[in-house]
Amino acid sequence: MAPEILLPKLSVDRLRDFENRMNFPGEIFMFRRPNSPVFVCAAKVRSAFDRWVGGTHSDWIACNDNPHGWKSADEAIEKAVHKALDMRKKNLCHGLPFGGVKFTIFSEVPLIGAHRVHAYKLLGEALNFFKGSVYTGADVHTDNDDLMLTFGVSEYVLGIETKYSGSGDPSPQTAIGVHKAIQEFFNIFHSDSKMHGKRINIKGIGKVGWPLLKFLYDDGFNIGVADIRQKVVEEARDRFRGVERLSEDAIHAKYAHVYAPCDKDITITPDNVSEICDSSADHKWRAVIGSANDQNRHGMELEDALWKRRVVHLSQGGYLENGGGVITVVAPLVGGKNWDLWRDGKINNLVLEAKMVMHEAKETSIAPARITNAMIDRLARKTGNEL
Repeated sequence: MAPEILLPKLSVDRLRDFENRMNFPGEIFMFRRPNSPVFVCAAKVRSAFDRWVGGTHSDWIACNDNPHGWKSADEAIEKAVHKALDMRKKNLCHGLPFGGVKFTIFSEVPLIGAHRVHAYKLLGEALNFFKGSVYTGADVHTDNDDLMLTFGVSEYVLGIETKYSGSGDPSPQTAIGVHKAIQEFFNIFHSDSKMHGKRINIKGIGKVGWPLLKFLYDDGFNIGVADIRQKVVEEARDRFRGVERLSEDAIHAKYAHVYAPCDKDITITPDNVSEICDSSADHKWRAVIGSANDQNRHGMELEDALWKRRVVHLSQGGYLENGGGVITVVAPLVGGKNWDLWRDGKINNLVLEAKMVMHEAKETSIAPARITNAMIDRLARKTGNEL
């Protein structure tokens, strides 16, 4: 008898209280088994499209050994809601025919060993619940090994190896899009000087931050880095001569022409908006361009404040500049036989959109993130995806 047959029955609950409390334009589900310390949450935004795409963020409850973990089960659910809405915008921004969805995995115990296996198989069951209309891929604390556990239960997994008809790791393509957007920033706002020798600070040297570091180092930028994993910082300094180690808590405020957040922290807050890139140091243009998703959770007023301080920020949730990842993972679904060429074309369009937004911001003195949001609103009306 298969071990799964002996498992308690899967419980699926619609979280209508959360939908109402958060005024969420869609559905929120919780998947778990009785007496299990693990649950999967799925937040799915209402859409005119018949398929949804979004990543999976997993973690366990914060403790001494995991100080950056979930503060509560509610936080995991709220994260799914916020990120699903961002995925809606990201998919619209890049002309992808998918609604926005987000999965979060919450655990009361460390997600290691049997608990991790259970969590990602549970994710597969959650995917199957939607009968082929919902797909997920990697995100914070979810990697290819995790996704292969899910793939053993469900076929609706994105970003796995090409031998399983997936796209492979999308992180390098995300880095390419961010890198090209940074280059365009310098072309538009520092057209009278060379990029070589300019300063860029990168927070988070992970799957995207590392290739981005290499691209920027090869361009000749002076680079500062920060990461909670000191070993990774030292590896970066050993490999890339001259890279400076910076404090994780203060890197956003250090002098730089570009601050590139590539971690999971919220980047811009009311408390630090006046510090970003140390823009008081001179009157030159700065930018925040990175792969992080949670860049600004506090509204367009902060975008206006950044712009007033001559800091360019392309999109509130990073969904314009970091779209290379989702473009890559959906390419095998919609790009046809030559999906890699389709992917490359879409990433080139990402760069053109970033360039257009920066030019319009410079000409109209409107914050770039406002221009990006207006573009997304137009695309939502065009495709019947207004909320």
